[in-house]
Amino acid sequence: MDLGGDLVIIDSEEEQKFVSGFKKRVWIGAVKTEGTWKWVDGKVLGDAGYWAEGEPNDYQGEEENCLEIRGDLKDPLRTWNDSICSMEKIYICEKAM
Repeated sequence: MDLGGDLVIIDSEEEQKFVSGFKKRVWIGAVKTEGTWKWVDGKVLGDAGYWAEGEPNDYQGEEENCLEIRGDLKDPLRTWNDSICSMEKIYICEKAM
């Protein structure tokens, strides 16, 4: 943020495929607050997204309120996973040019 960027907001299929192509588990720019998934710019995800099968799910009752891309999944259009925010992962940022 100090350099003018923030976690990436996936707003196209092309961008989703690009970020999934890193084949890593990476944080992207959405969080769940009060039961609603929102991008870091405040826009609501709604029903849209590239969720992996069965996600989001708050696995085993854990509060999984941050969004990652799981690069280990085969379908690049089904890689979103809710995860515990305190987990250390690589993150992908973007900056307006």
